[in-house]
Amino acid sequence: MPDKTLEFKTKACHGGKVNKERLTAMVCANMSGTEKLPLLVLGKSEKPRCFKNVRTLPTQYKANKKAWMTAKFFKTWVREVDEKMHKQGRKIALVIDNCPAHPKKIKNLHATELVFLPRNSTSVTQPMDQGVIKNLKVHYRKQVVAKKIKAVDNNKDFSISVLDALRMMRHAWSQVTSTTIKNCYRHAGFTSTQTTDVESEDDADDDIPLNQLASILGTRVSMDDYVNIDDELQATEAISDNDILSELLEARSVDDDSDNDDTIESTIQLQHRFLLNRRLRHVTQFEHFLNP
Repeated sequence: MPDKTLEFKTKACHGGKVNKERLTAMVCANMSGTEKLPLLVLGKSEKPRCFKNVRTLPTQYKANKKAWMTAKFFKTWVREVDEKMHKQGRKIALVIDNCPAHPKKIKNLHATELVFLPRNSTSVTQPMDQGVIKNLKVHYRKQVVAKKIKAVDNNKDFSISVLDALRMMRHAWSQVTSTTIKNCYRHAGFTSTQTTDVESEDDADDDIPLNQLASILGTRVSMDDYVNIDDELQATEAISDNDILSELLEARSVDDDSDNDDTIESTIQLQHRFLLNRRLRHVTQFEHFLNP
């Protein structure tokens, strides 16, 4: 809640120990905002009790111990999207963050080209990070606060199950407008021949209701801090030496009819990543030795 969640920014969350109840959601939408893919939500429990007797979940749902996006989950998701687009006779380009959970090579894609953003540029070049994710959080947290107020009014205990969260996330995602998505792409530098409506990154119509609801609870936290309270939490797996070696071996096993120059370049990049990862690990161990 707004008056209790500031600790997320001041306390480390290694492996989700501080924040035990957490979900990670991945969003994807096209440049015009006319098509939003269903959310992929990651939780910690594969079969929560609230899923009992539920035939269809509100969103896609996967689970691992830390509720993190992993390379395995991402590959499966990309292949599902690719199969869907292939059946529809479409060709798409997926603009992707450059992080360990997003593998560079995914074989046997028929309708999808992977386009990776430059390293350390997500806050500037990633369209979803220009306001789409924040807008989704505003709509979601508005439902959380409203649910809390309803529980107080009815003298009932306040709780949100994983199923409740999935339902609220799906509804929040449906409330993100195409105008918001188009302008976020524009802010990230993506241009189109289509006209784009002018709109600020922060939609006042979204923030005002959330402010009004939170004021009922007497919160002392600003709504901007509340909406962005979990921005610093880790949401993807950390890459290991074994992961890099696996990618390296996979790159070397590319079919002979592929572009040899691209294969060599990819292999060199993976070798550099492996060496850099080992150096960073040694630095971390050395720092820990100096400051136990």
